[in-house]
Amino acid sequence: MEDDMKSEINKLKNALSVPSSSDISITTLNKLNKAPIASFLVDMVKILEQNLDLCKSAAATCDKLKSEQIELQKQLISVQSDQMAAVKQSVKAKKKKVPTATLR
Repeated sequence: MEDDMKSEINKLKNALSVPSSSDISITTLNKLNKAPIASFLVDMVKILEQNLDLCKSAAATCDKLKSEQIELQKQLISVQSDQMAAVKQSVKAKKKKVPTATLR
């Protein structure tokens, strides 16, 4: 899919005589007749249609990975909270054991 899209973009850049895709603009497109632009659009639509299932699958996988990441972050926060509580408890215990200095 990526190679096909790059190929089509390169064809359009060559037709427009521009060095990079960032140089493609309404002005440069208006200099062309309709045939190269129409051909580019038809080819890009075909590429997108052929890869629609792939895009949907990728979107679903991204959603799943985000959900998993959120769950892992919740688990991490829980572990860190437990560790923080343990440290607080340890500090309190140490404070109780240390005798306070008496003033003379």
